[in-house]
Amino acid sequence: MKILASRNNGIPCITVEFKFEIAPTVYVGLQRYDKSQFEWGYKGEGPRSLAKSMATNALGHQPTESELDKMTNWVAMQPRTGWQIDNNTILLVTDS
Repeated sequence: MKILASRNNGIPCITVEFKFEIAPTVYVGLQRYDKSQFEWGYKGEGPRSLAKSMATNALGHQPTESELDKMTNWVAMQPRTGWQIDNNTILLVTDS
């Protein structure tokens, strides 16, 4: 699985790409754990929410505070224009 982040007219879009299909709907496969919108490129609630969703999906459990902090820092450093990450990279980022 690969997660792609991009912007459509300035609106953050998250797409989850599976091995044999591309999910056509924004936020498919990633669950939001709070009311904040997914975001990236800075430190704040939106990037932390996205980091938690991605880490939970890759790890198969809720991330520890340490794992979540590492993932949040990675998300905060990504370019606002867009990026991509896969499960293996998420595991490397969180040291899991």
